[in-house]
Amino acid sequence: MIGQVLSNRYEVLARVGEGGMAVVYRARDTLLGRMVALKVLRSQYASDLEFVERFRREAQTAASLSHPNVVNIYDVGQQDDTYFIVMEYVEGRNLKEIIRQEGPLPNRTAVVFAREICRALEAAHRLNLTHRDVKPHNILITSDGRVKVTDFGIARAAATSSLTQTGTVIGSVHYFSPEQARGESVGTASDIYSLGVVCYEMVTGTVPFSGDSPVAVALMHIQEQPKPPRQLNPQVSPEFERIILKAMAKSESDRYPSATAMLRDLRALSEMYEATSGEDDITQPMTPVDPLAVTTVQPALRTDSRSEAKKTGAARKSGLGKWVWLVALISFLGGLLWAGNAVPDLLFPEEVRVPSVVGKDVREAEMILREQGLKLVEERHSYSSTVPVNHIIAQDPPENRRVRTGRSVFVVVSLGLEYVSVPDIIGLSLNEARNRLVQAGLTTGTVREEEHPDSPPGTVLRQTPAGGSRLEKGAAVDLVVTQTRQQEDVEVPNLRGLTLDEAGSRLAELGLQIGKTYAEEPTAGTVPGTIIDQNPPPGTVVEPGSSVDFVYAEKEGPLTGGLLRLPSTPRETTVNRDVSILVPEGPDTEVVVVVVDDFGTREVHREIASGGATLVIPVRARGDNPVVRVYMDDRLVRELPLR
Repeated sequence: MIGQVLSNRYEVLARVGEGGMAVVYRARDTLLGRMVALKVLRSQYASDLEFVERFRREAQTAASLSHPNVVNIYDVGQQDDTYFIVMEYVEGRNLKEIIRQEGPLPNRTAVVFAREICRALEAAHRLNLTHRDVKPHNILITSDGRVKVTDFGIARAAATSSLTQTGTVIGSVHYFSPEQARGESVGTASDIYSLGVVCYEMVTGTVPFSGDSPVAVALMHIQEQPKPPRQLNPQVSPEFERIILKAMAKSESDRYPSATAMLRDLRALSEMYEATSGEDDITQPMTPVDPLAVTTVQPALRTDSRSEAKKTGAARKSGLGKWVWLVALISFLGGLLWAGNAVPDLLFPEEVRVPSVVGKDVREAEMILREQGLKLVEERHSYSSTVPVNHIIAQDPPENRRVRTGRSVFVVVSLGLEYVSVPDIIGLSLNEARNRLVQAGLTTGTVREEEHPDSPPGTVLRQTPAGGSRLEKGAAVDLVVTQTRQQEDVEVPNLRGLTLDEAGSRLAELGLQIGKTYAEEPTAGTVPGTIIDQNPPPGTVVEPGSSVDFVYAEKEGPLTGGLLRLPSTPRETTVNRDVSILVPEGPDTEVVVVVVDDFGTREVHREIASGGATLVIPVRARGDNPVVRVYMDDRLVRELPLR
C-alpha cells in the first residue's frame, strides 16, 4: 500500500495505526498539498458490499459534522477493491496511550479533556448523529493539548452490517452502555454513558469493569455498580465523582438528559477549579495578632543599683511602655480597619451583572469584562456566516446574570465564513457528483441538460465554479449534464415453464437481462430444461437493465441450444434442510419462516401454531451462505445458517 496513489490524488506515505475494521495510513493530498489520514477498510469488510454501502453512507453523514473537537472527514473513495475514508491528519497521541504512559490524570486535566469530548458529542447529537463507540482509543490529543474525537458513524455501519465475525465484538465492550450490552438500539444517552466510563478511566487509570470474556464484562455493565472513583484514587474531587457516576447510571433516565447538560456541569467544575487556583495565596490562614503580646525590649537592671538608678530605670520603663501601648493600639485599630474591608470581600464576594459582549471584538470584550472584574476565556472558535472574524458569537453566563467578581465568562469566537475547495466533478455521473459536493460541504445548484453523443446520459459536462476554486461552505455549484434518455420502468413477466433461451429473448425485448441461474433436479410435473422459479417474481416493477435470476430443472446435455452461454450454479450450492421450531407454551403464535440466500429474501412458511407445538419446516436455499430466519408474532427469535 505504501507508495501507491489512490484515486490519482492521495499518495500513501506511512502506516500509522490499525483497528478492528481498518488500517490507518498517513498520506499526502497531491491536489491540495496537505497531509491527510487514510482509513482503509480491511479485506473481510471490503468484500461485503452491503457493509461497504452502509459504511460509505455513514461516512458521508459524518462528513456533515464540522467542529473543532471532531476529526473532519474530507472524502470517501474507492479504487478497485480498496475502500477508504480521507480524514483530517492529527499529530499527537490517543487518550488511551496517555493514560497508559502517565497513569491517572489530575482532576483539572481530566475535566478539560471531558469538556472537549462533551462538546464534540453535543455538536454530533444536534445533527442526530450518535457515535456508538466512545472510548479513549478514538480520542486524539494534539501536541498543543486540543482534543479531537474520531470515527463518528463507523460503529453504526459495523453494528448494522450483515457481516458476522465469530468471537469479534464491534466496538469495545469495556465502554459499552447497558443498552448496548443488551443488544438494544442505542441513542445519545449511550454516548453519555461511554463518556462517563472514559472519565472514570482518566482519573483512576483503569476501566470500571473487567472480566474473563466480553460477555462477562457486558453483564457487569448491566448488573453491577462501579466502585466509586475516590476509592481507587482519593485525589478525585467529590464533584467530579458525582458527574462521572451520574453519566454512568444504569438507567438512561437517570443519566444526563443531553451532552449539553453534562457540559454545563463540567464547565461549572472548571470554574470552581479556576477560582481555587490561587487559594494558597488568598485564603492562607494568618496568625492572629494579640496587641497585649507585643515584644518589648527592657534594659537589664542590677539588683544592687542605687535608688536614683532605680527611679531613672522606672521612668524609662514607664515611658517606653506608653509607646509600646500606643503602637499596639494603632496596630489593633489598623487590623480592625483591614478586617472591616477585607473580611466581607472574602466571606461575601462582590457580585456584578454580566455585560453583553456578543458581537464585540475579542479585545473590546476583554476590556468590558475586565472593567466588571470578570475574565474572558475563549472556549472555542466556530465559523459563522453572520458574525465577523474575531467577534463574539455567544457567551456563557448570558447577559445580566449576577455572578461573583473574578469569574470567567466563556465565549465562542467567530472564524468568519468557512470556505471549502470545490471538487472537480466533470466526467462523473450526476449522483456521484452530488455525493462529492455533499462531502465537500457544498450543494447542487441548477442542473441543465445538453445533448452530447460521446458521453453517457447524466454525465457532468461542465461545472460552475470550476474544480479547485474556493467557495463559501453551503454554496451551490451549477452543473451541465448529458441529456438523459427517458426510460420507463419495466414489469417483470412470468417466465416459469420457458427454457432459458426463451426467457433470455423475452427479457432482451424488455431491456432486462438474465442474472444468476441455479440448476436443480426435476421434480414431478416439471419439464427438464425449463424455468421452475424466478426472482424478482412476476409482476415486480424494475428499472431497465435489471437482472432476473432463475432456477431451472436440470437436464442432461448443454444448458441451452446455443443462443445463450450462461454460468450455472452447481447443484452442490443448493441445500435442503428440515428446520425444527419449538413454539413456547402459551397462546397461539404466528410463525413465519424466511430464507435469505443468493436468490434473494423470501417467505417460505407462515402459520398460526399452538403453544408448545413443534414444527418441522422443509427449507430449500441456494448459494454459499444461506440463512433461515424464524419470526414469532413479528419478532425475530432465531437466525440459523444453513451451511
